[in-house]
Amino acid sequence: MSGDETKSVRSQGSTAAVGQRGSGNQLSKGQEILYGFLFPLYLLEKHSHASMQLIFWFLNFLMLVTLGFFRIDHGTESQTNLSQGLNFINLTSVGLIIGKNEVFVAVGFLIIIGGCILLHGICALLYKEIVTTQAWVIYVKRYLVCLVIRLLFIPIVSTAITSFDCYSEINIGEDGQNIKTIIWRGDITLKCLTNAYQIVSFLLSIIMVLVLIVYSIINALFIFNRNPKNGGLFSKSNGKYETLQLIFVVLIVLSMRLLYSWQFWRGV
Repeated sequence: MSGDETKSVRSQGSTAAVGQRGSGNQLSKGQEILYGFLFPLYLLEKHSHASMQLIFWFLNFLMLVTLGFFRIDHGTESQTNLSQGLNFINLTSVGLIIGKNEVFVAVGFLIIIGGCILLHGICALLYKEIVTTQAWVIYVKRYLVCLVIRLLFIPIVSTAITSFDCYSEINIGEDGQNIKTIIWRGDITLKCLTNAYQIVSFLLSIIMVLVLIVYSIINALFIFNRNPKNGGLFSKSNGKYETLQLIFVVLIVLSMRLLYSWQFWRGV
């Protein structure tokens, strides 16, 4: 770790506090707790990771573009070949292909998110000890957090949607009446939310997405506002704008996955 960064460990907390007192705003107890939790992410040189930011932006752009090609053949109720091939990039096709085993993907993502938050908490509690003896742990944690909230955000949301992506099928019974059956798209042999695998996958996915969204919003709102250097992997021009953008991304992914049959608004 650089000498400047090591020195700032001792001075940055007081600098932030002085700035708050100078502006007449005292940090609340909740803000102090969040500041302490997020502190290990702050100590980064301004604009030192511009190329990395560009790479993350491009990969997210690519995943959104490929998600725009998501299509379902209404004759077979399965993905078209083009849609299936392109959507391996954002992992949408993976969840639809493996069917009820999608629960293991949800478990894997949940472990990654939980491990990231756990490591984040450990680094926050033992920051002084880690930064002086095992500084590489801080760098690994920073890149892991960035990977989860920047690169895996879209795949995680799309995978969660797969857990409740169902469609209806109407058949004519022996008495001539229409029989409507709701089927899980992940496995067309199963009715929607009647199989233990899908139910567990659905519950884990809801927890996974909620935790990820809250964690991402906390990072978006507090990293910029409480970062004196105002740069690095987590820098942004405006925390509130970043939060709004995050919400829009979730809505876009939901729209692309669930409103694929509304051809008029997709320009096809």
